Amino acid sequence: MPVLPHRVQDLLAFAESHADIWAERAAEIGLSSAQAQRVIDLTGAARAARERAGMAANAARAAALEQRIAIDALQAALSESIKGIRLFGESTGDDAVFAAAEIPLPAQRSPAPPPPQPTDLSARLVPGDAGGGGGAVAILFKAIDRSNAGSITYLVRRKLPSEREFSIVGTVGSQRGRSTLGSSLGSASLPRGVKAFIDDALPAGADLSGVQYTIQGERGAALGPMSQIYTLVIGSINECGTDASSRVVLARAAA
Repeated sequence: MPVLPHRVQDLLAFAESHADIWAERAAEIGLSSAQAQRVIDLTGAARAARERAGMAANAARAAALEQRIAIDALQAALSESIKGIRLFGESTGDDAVFAAAEIPLPAQRSPAPPPPQPTDLSARLVPGDAGGGGGAVAILFKAIDRSNAGSITYLVRRKLPSEREFSIVGTVGSQRGRSTLGSSLGSASLPRGVKAFIDDALPAGADLSGVQYTIQGERGAALGPMSQIYTLVIGSINECGTDASSRVVLARAAA
């Protein structure tokens, strides 16, 4: 079994507990006075060196922490300054601002994709009390936006048989998740991705055969593709029955 410990602190403890004893008993244990004194001197020097190393390690840790705090503060200041330079350069439209600051021009933002084309248009007749006395038609359509590039407003256009042009009669927001038609259709729930517009401004008692609708998405200034024209082929809105279970009747239509 080794006499001398391997760990530094144990080695120092061994030296400090033996140095003076060896000096006192040098002749008894076969050591010269010079040898014993050398052990005493080197023990003191080793202890002092270890203490200096400990203080240096503490100072190094403190210096590393101080450096990290200083670097974080510098990074925050630089980031804030760059944001200010970019904001000034973009607001003035002057690329020379970036050249003067010796930073690169901001990357061009990719334009948001156009809204998806509404598909699968269908219709439901709403009971007369939901449309202000004359009844109404709920136009349903699918529009699933997978880009998550911003909200979409869907423009609903209608053309009556007596009209030559389509005109906007309302809008539908880009609701997320499942939607309902509210009190107009009782508890009717729409499947995911299906949206609805209730047209309650139809002429009461009019023959609705030939009424046409189109849906088109709008995101900012970008318009998406128009849906196919959807044509109602039902009779008078006052003649439509009511399904007692759902309080709606699916309208027959031809795209």
